[in-house]
Parts: sequence; C-alpha cells; structure tokens
Amino acid sequence: MWCYKGWNGNWLHDWYAAALPYEGMDPFYWILIAIKVPQTIIHSKFLIWGLDVIILLSLVGTLTLPKRKVFNWTFTIAYIVYSIVYNTFSGHHYHNIGVILLSICFLFSYKNPNSSKVFHFARLYLCFMLASAFVWKLVRNNLFEIDHFSKIILDQNIYYFQSFPDSFRAEILFFLVDNVELSHSLWIGLMFLQASFALGFFTKRFDLLLMVFFILFMAGSWFFMNIVNFDNYTLILLFFPYGLLNRRIKI
Repeated sequence: MWCYKGWNGNWLHDWYAAALPYEGMDPFYWILIAIKVPQTIIHSKFLIWGLDVIILLSLVGTLTLPKRKVFNWTFTIAYIVYSIVYNTFSGHHYHNIGVILLSICFLFSYKNPNSSKVFHFARLYLCFMLASAFVWKLVRNNLFEIDHFSKIILDQNIYYFQSFPDSFRAEILFFLVDNVELSHSLWIGLMFLQASFALGFFTKRFDLLLMVFFILFMAGSWFFMNIVNFDNYTLILLFFPYGLLNRRIKI
C-alpha cells in the first residue's frame, strides 16, 4: 500500500513546499496549523524525505522482524505524522485510519495481555465509526431526501463522467441519477449496512456477517460514490477471530 501511494505521488516528498494548509472544522488541525507543525515538515526536504524513508524501512522491519516491536512503534508514529501532514495539504481531512488503527493492534506481542485488549478496542471503534455515521445521516434527515443519493452520485463522479462517459459503469450511474426512487433505495441500503455495525457492540456472533457487510459497503462506496479508501480495506481483519489471527501470525 505504501508503494502504491508512492506510485501515485502521495509520498510527502512529492508534496514538497505545498503552500495552502487546510484547517477544516477540526480544532486539532487548527492548533497544529497555528503552531506551524505541518508547515515546518512540508517545507523541509530533510524532514519529508526522512519521514518517507522511515515509514518504508520500519514497514520492511515489521515484515521481516515481526517480534522486534520497535519497528511497529516507529511505523505507527511516523504514519500518524504522515497522515496529519497529508490531510493538512490535500484539501480534505480523509478518514483513512485503517492502517493506523490496525498497526496499533500490533504494537504488543500476542503473548502480552494488552494485545487482545487493543485488538478488541479497535474492533469496537470500527463499529462505532460506521454506526455513528448512520446516526449522523439520520439526524441530518438524509434518509428521507428522495433525490439525495442521485445528487451525491452526480457530484462524486463528475470527473469520471467527463473522462469515461460511455463506460458501462457510467451508464449505470446515469440511470440511477435519472431514477431517484431506485437510487434512494440503494441509499437506504447503504445506510442500514452502516447501522448494522451497532450489533458489534453487543456480540461477536455476527462478525462474519459484518465482515460481508463491510466489504459490500466499501464496494458500494467505490462504485456509486467513487470513494476509494485503500487504507480502510485493511480493517476487515478486525472481524477475524483474534485467537485465529494470533495463532496464524505469532507476532
């Protein structure tokens, strides 16, 4: 995934001297930008190259020497800094927390009692993230706006329509834009996929089903809304039984 980011020009050295920080509505970013932390990093070739190399080397270290937790801690901290700087200068605060959340799960040896606790906390946080997104849409009354999803499809895919107007996917999306009742039904379906993750707070009995729902939701987000969060695809591992994972990877 890190190599994929580099291929697409999303390592920090590719963003050297970016000029306009994006504050958004997050007080955390307000503070960091006010004290010029992301600006200092992005305007220093030494810091951005150093951070890119540290992430790459620590990632290799976690894969080749998984029991040396110094690589996990280094990668996690460096990737958090990378994400903050990337979000500051990309013009949008992306919710790409999959790699961060999953890497935190591997900060401790599987023999450490904290290991399973962190893993279960990460699973609960994922359930909260998706279920609360449903509540947010419900509070904003999006569920009852018949043409809401049609507008989202049109807005999110405007560049795709311009580039590939005759593609099979574009034809399907145009059909949904024109048929607001059908697109609204799909919107309700996506929302209730999110709502279903509230089950994860009470039982793990349905984790296999939630895993399927997670895949469907991510696939729907890509197909209908052109939202591609490669980082978050890794979160599917949180719905695997923890005992099965630590027996397999022994880290």
